[in-house]
Amino acid sequence: MNAQVRITADDYGLSPHVNEAIEDLSNRLAIDAVSIMVHRNADLTTIHRLGATNVLFGIHLVFTEFAGLIKWPTGETPSHYLQLFKEVISSRHAQDAVRNEAVAQLERYSSLKLPLHFINSHHHVHLFPMIWPIVVKLANEFKVTQIRTAIKHKPSFSRRGLVTVASKISNAVHPIHNMTQLVPIGINYSGALVGSALRTTLSFPKRQLGDSAVWELVVHPENNDRPDDRSQEKRSLEYQMLQDVDGLNQTLLNNGMMRAGIN
Repeated sequence: MNAQVRITADDYGLSPHVNEAIEDLSNRLAIDAVSIMVHRNADLTTIHRLGATNVLFGIHLVFTEFAGLIKWPTGETPSHYLQLFKEVISSRHAQDAVRNEAVAQLERYSSLKLPLHFINSHHHVHLFPMIWPIVVKLANEFKVTQIRTAIKHKPSFSRRGLVTVASKISNAVHPIHNMTQLVPIGINYSGALVGSALRTTLSFPKRQLGDSAVWELVVHPENNDRPDDRSQEKRSLEYQMLQDVDGLNQTLLNNGMMRAGIN
């Protein structure tokens, strides 16, 4: 039996350039699913183009970096996931704010009149043990049947390893039932869908997950149409996003998946 892999583009709503790339890939069925940001400043002006495609849709919950739909207890949304974790651990008000923000985003998503197939979050913060039960409960209330997890990975000394540990703790304390687990293999691979890096990525999901889980190759595409007055960090990230588009546009992706025994 071959492994099943879903190609999911995160961060729709981040910018017109990201939206355009994802819309184009969706129209050509180069990706299988799109996760959509709906925070206060999310760019959803062309969401109707996405709605006309045949991909799966999900919400990309945002609790850091971008302005939320509600006022954060400290006045400003946490700028980094470590700051978010610190506030959630130390303050019940912050925990309540996470829930209220999640509800507001889910309600805004509902107003888009799109199906809600799955749920995940910016920087995977929903896997944090203090946030996981909030998101799982809301997923059940909004009848979401699929959620991104990392419990099938092995812990390691890397960002993916830390995400895995958090996910395993969360699921041990608050296990999910009757929901499909979307297990990402692209946490560390934005901008790596070319050449040998692609083959390394695709060689990862060779073991079976069972009926309740699906491998998910996470990508972050963006079109190359930006001014040059950007920081080096932003240029580097944008270059990675462009490589994701290149990888998805090339036959290399399909050929690599076939060699890895992946549908």
